[in-house]
Amino acid sequence: MNNNSTNNTEAPTCLPLIPIPIDTSPRMEYLRKLLERPQEITTHIENIRAVLKAYEDGETPSRFYQNGQPVGLDEVDLEIPVWFEGGHMFTSVGSYVPRGAHMAVS
Repeated sequence: MNNNSTNNTEAPTCLPLIPIPIDTSPRMEYLRKLLERPQEITTHIENIRAVLKAYEDGETPSRFYQNGQPVGLDEVDLEIPVWFEGGHMFTSVGSYVPRGAHMAVS
């Protein structure tokens, strides 16, 4: 019989493979600054407020927001603006720029 084994009933601690930042204050500050310029983000004001509320409540925001509500990837309606949270870009309907559209017209 092996006497080296122990009867430890504690569950093992699992740590993430990458560090998860705990300080959300820089992101919250950025979102608040966006709200100070509503003319630039008119289609996302509700989404930004919802994300900010999640951070303020100590929650992890959803990745996608539409109409101020969290939505799953399978629920995203591509006909209306989508907010991608988590440091990702945000986009709106009509944000697609066709190839060559940025070139000067002579």
